[in-house]
Amino acid sequence: MGALATAGGWLQNRNDHLDRPDEINSFYLLAIKEWELSLFTTYRNAHRKSGLSLQAAGIDPTPTPQLALSPFRRENLLNGAVLAAAGLAFGLVAASSAGEQHRFDDIRRVGMLGTTLHRNEALALYSADALSISLAAAVAEEALWRGILQNELEAALGPRRGLQASAALFGLAHLVDLDGSLSIGRAAFGAAAGWYLGSLFQADRHRLARPIAAHFWYDFTVMLAGFLLDPGDNPLEVKVTFRY
Repeated sequence: MGALATAGGWLQNRNDHLDRPDEINSFYLLAIKEWELSLFTTYRNAHRKSGLSLQAAGIDPTPTPQLALSPFRRENLLNGAVLAAAGLAFGLVAASSAGEQHRFDDIRRVGMLGTTLHRNEALALYSADALSISLAAAVAEEALWRGILQNELEAALGPRRGLQASAALFGLAHLVDLDGSLSIGRAAFGAAAGWYLGSLFQADRHRLARPIAAHFWYDFTVMLAGFLLDPGDNPLEVKVTFRY
């Protein structure tokens, strides 16, 4: 976490010097997700040390490295709920970018992570950046919101009300965007996503693999499709110049 925070400080200073203040600081974001995941591991270890069964407490015992591989396992790649999340992401990006004048082929250069790259180099780096952020967000957020919060709310309120309450809180957590702006629509979508992912969590007997996979493929599809279809307004806010 310290290394990511240090790298985030370097990138912030570099982008400030280059007058690129809007680019999402990937290193800071990854550090936050690492911290969120540490809350789940601490929560799970505390239950282990108490002598209680994790399964009886509704806590997923799957090792963290296996959870991180969930989006790439065959059973999840072919699962309808996961495919639906990816399909929804692509449909939303395609609809929002309809009529845009520039696509990936029109890119001349891209400024990201403190450097300037040609189009194909930028695609490779952007894809790697999007993959790492999407995976970290999927694992950490599902572990925190479903693995801890929903689990505790279900224990206190029952499965139905626990799911509803955790979904509402997940929506509120998305009220403020990364740039500090407020969006009721974003919060409503977050609540719907929280309900969908929470339902998968319940259906799989409090296992996190499928919610993580659906979350990852939604986020990654949004980031990559957004860059390819509407690079001037890409989700990571990297600076793009076009050929005219």
